[in-house]
Amino acid sequence: MGGVPPEAIVRSEAIAPSEAIAPSETAQDLAQYNRSLIEACPDPLIAVAINGRITDVNRAFLSVTGFSLEQIIGSEFAGHFTDPELARAGQREVFSRGLITGYLLAIRHASGQLTHLLCNAAPYRNRQNEAAGVVVIAHDVTQQKLREDELARLHADTKIHAEELKQREAEIQQINDLYEVLQACNSQQEAYPIIGSVAAQLLPRASGALAVSVSRAHQMEAAVEWGTEPRMAASFLLDDCWALRRGQMQEVAEPGALQSCRHFESAPPGPYICLPLSVRGDLLGLLNLRSAPGESLEPQQRQLLTMFGEVIKLSLSSLKLRDALRAQAIRDPLTGLFNRNYLDETLRRELSRSARHQTPLCVAMLDIDGFKSFNDTYSHHAGDVLLKALAEFFMKRLRASDIVCRYGGDEFVLVLPDTGLRQVSERLDRMRAEVKTMECRFEGRILPAASVSIGVAQWPDHGATSEDLITSEDLIRAADSALYSAKHSGRDQVSVFAAGAPPG
Repeated sequence: MGGVPPEAIVRSEAIAPSEAIAPSETAQDLAQYNRSLIEACPDPLIAVAINGRITDVNRAFLSVTGFSLEQIIGSEFAGHFTDPELARAGQREVFSRGLITGYLLAIRHASGQLTHLLCNAAPYRNRQNEAAGVVVIAHDVTQQKLREDELARLHADTKIHAEELKQREAEIQQINDLYEVLQACNSQQEAYPIIGSVAAQLLPRASGALAVSVSRAHQMEAAVEWGTEPRMAASFLLDDCWALRRGQMQEVAEPGALQSCRHFESAPPGPYICLPLSVRGDLLGLLNLRSAPGESLEPQQRQLLTMFGEVIKLSLSSLKLRDALRAQAIRDPLTGLFNRNYLDETLRRELSRSARHQTPLCVAMLDIDGFKSFNDTYSHHAGDVLLKALAEFFMKRLRASDIVCRYGGDEFVLVLPDTGLRQVSERLDRMRAEVKTMECRFEGRILPAASVSIGVAQWPDHGATSEDLITSEDLIRAADSALYSAKHSGRDQVSVFAAGAPPG
């Protein structure tokens, strides 16, 4: 603190004129002497009477108030400060304690400029040694206060920024964890509920949905939703969404906007964002994020949605590719039926299940009668049409639990679990008869009706010497042996493997 301490001012008033000035000097000279002492203080100085009224001030105080001496003298001391009650409390504290230091007050200039003052105050006494008022010396600490406020603001901003960074790190970790989990999924259907659960955690104040592309016919289907109403339509066309039309993020800030999407069950009451998910031009899906009525979508939410979308589209693309590779590995490209690789794995599993539950399992092998001659006569393309038509016929006639595979060429294998030999033989014979009525068209003409021969074997009666010895290869050989018998018995018939006969 600069300036003259208040104790010095108090002591100066106690100095007797005979000790300070010559006897010939007048009272006016004494007043001038006291005034010079007051003005000698470079900091604002105020003398306040016991009733709280200002009795004297120096020019430094006038400069921080913007008022004249006439306006100041007699005015209430506390009324000049931004917090009058705090100033009055300081005055009372001076009388109770005798001295206060470092008391912070703020005063506003007539022009509106604010000055922060660090005040030291002490009581002064009259000639009867009675408390007459308070002397206050105030040091201007405005710049220091501004620096402290700025540091406090920076500290608060830094703390907020640190919290935001911590939140961003947590969100990025969640997204990284999601990516790892999605990579471990076996199918897109398995991934959808996981995506919805993580989205609800990442964006708790918003609702949303993920729709996926299901066909090349501009069709989308809702895969998963989170949050509250309104719900996304179960299925919709690409033209129903402006984001899909434009191929980029679309934000609708107000309900009822001209570019509102039509893929909701009811119009959203608040703002929303639609984000297309595409990888190398291949549309995989659509992310939608909806805000509550009266709330706006924040920049941080947009950034998070974009990051979230990147992970989802890469994961869905990977799963789609994996599904395609898996399908190529287990599906016949011509008919779409399962192939021999899938049969080998599945039949072993079904045999194990039948042994565990002690239920019958039938395997049928069939082929098209005279298929080589058919190809020679009508071309291999016509033969492919017949094979595809036969595959579609099987898919319509068999149960969901049954398995049909293209074994090779014109041969098919049917796995029929939980059904006895007699019932299976009757079903297959009806199918054999229906095959001859099946109509196939090729190049504008109807192809001749085809017939099939079928061989059937049943576990555990055929294909193994012991129920404990589960051999899918022996069971298929037994069905093949029965097919061989059907061929040599005139074709177009169902033959059951003869118990005790050697397979093949």
